[in-house]
Amino acid sequence: MRRGSVTALSLPHTNDRMPIGRLRIGYVSGHFKSHAVNFFTEPILAAHDRGQFKAFCYSDVTRPTGVTQRIRGCGVEWRDQYRAEPTGE
Repeated sequence: MRRGSVTALSLPHTNDRMPIGRLRIGYVSGHFKSHAVNFFTEPILAAHDRGQFKAFCYSDVTRPTGVTQRIRGCGVEWRDQYRAEPTGE
């Protein structure tokens, strides 16, 4: 297969390029607490353009820390999954 041939065979997108609302972005982690990964994620969450994006954090933190509270204050929709009941079959 030649380079780029997959792109040439793909169908064009039919969705409207002008979104009606904000793009929803979800972050899932069990590390929204005192953990090294937050040196990267916290600034990203704080910098989202709230006019264009709606960020959700799905957290599986069993013991929240001060970092957890700081992330919750970044203007994201918070979903605590630790105590959530399973859904589906």
